[in-house]
Formats: sequence, C-alpha cells, structure tokens
Amino acid sequence: MVEEAQGPINFTMLLTLFGDRLNGTDEESHIMNAFKLFDGEAKGTIHRDMLREVLVHQGKPDERLTDQEFNQVLEGAPMDNKGNMDYGAFTRIIKRGKQDDE
Repeated sequence: MVEEAQGPINFTMLLTLFGDRLNGTDEESHIMNAFKLFDGEAKGTIHRDMLREVLVHQGKPDERLTDQEFNQVLEGAPMDNKGNMDYGAFTRIIKRGKQDDE
C-alpha cells in the first residue's frame, strides 16, 4: 500500500490510501471492531506505543511501516496529550475525510 502513495506518507496521504482501499468495502463498524481488538479496557483509544508496536513491529516484514512512516502517518491524527488516539474519530476520518472544527 505504501508504494501506491504519490508522495511522502503523511496523515492526509494515509487517509487517501485507506479511503481508496476502504471506500465502499468495509463499514465503519468493521474498522471500529478491528481497532477494538487492541483496546482491552474499552476506552475508545489506543495508545501511540501500542499502535507503533502493531504497525512497525508485527506482521509480514514487507508490510510493516518504518518509524519515519509511522510518525508521518500520525501527523494530525486525533491524539490526546498522553499519546492516546481516539480510534472512533480516526475511523470517521478514514471513511468520511477530516472535518474542520467549527
């Protein structure tokens, strides 16, 4: 998937890539259920370190993100000051695009 990017991998590019893959295929509930697998306390968040472990260190070696790619992906992600990503908001961004706060 990373090779399909038309430029540097940043949060916007990740959303575009995810959107291309997920638009019309997976419902938000399916994506949310996937994130919930990593949320043992059902808080609605995943800590940055847990996400890094999954995306950088687990899975097939040729599908893992580098540290640089991981950091680029999280630029602009809905993250609190403790490093917890709101995966509900992230899922909405993936499926619907980033909404401006008004």
